[in-house]
Amino acid sequence: MDKVILPKPSALSSHLSTHLSQYPSPDHEQPYISLALQIEHSLRYEHRWTRLHLHTHSPLDGRRLARPMLAGTPPQRLYVHPDEQVEMVSREARKGGKKGGEVLRRGGDGRGEEEGDMEEIWGKRPEREWVLPTHLGEKWTLRRLAEIFGGVGVVPPDRDEGEDDEGADAETKRNMWRSKKRVLLAVVNDDSTIVYYIVHDGIMKPRQN
Repeated sequence: MDKVILPKPSALSSHLSTHLSQYPSPDHEQPYISLALQIEHSLRYEHRWTRLHLHTHSPLDGRRLARPMLAGTPPQRLYVHPDEQVEMVSREARKGGKKGGEVLRRGGDGRGEEEGDMEEIWGKRPEREWVLPTHLGEKWTLRRLAEIFGGVGVVPPDRDEGEDDEGADAETKRNMWRSKKRVLLAVVNDDSTIVYYIVHDGIMKPRQN
């Protein structure tokens, strides 16, 4: 009888089996932990995020979060406040440069083929973000989202730098335009594809095109 050689587990399967035991939680929360670890794996190895941590308890009061949350740092900024964008464009215009006008004509956050130029204009390092792992089949309401925002601060903590969520270091490094909470809603489909949306806590000023 020939020996059966089983295929090696995938990188994601190995990641889940290695890390699931690190997050003891009630049985009903285990699927959400697995979902968060799946998204963490994608952010780390596909999108080059760093300093990723999974949170099951609020950094504000230590209570268990309504859902497990991820906190991490993307390779570049994901969001630029409209007023900050106008300020950057005005600053470049005063300097007599043409880059500011190019940002304004493109609209949005100015990303695209000239992303390197945009980083030079912004001159700011990426900002840490909250990530809310979800599945496409879930139904979300304003009440549920309010529970999510109620358990987190404006700036996620950075354990690698020893910062508290609302500590002095975090306040010093916070972007002055970042006054409202936001999360990156990560939606996983049945085929394992993931789509990301930025969700703000409250009404945000619309962008100028």
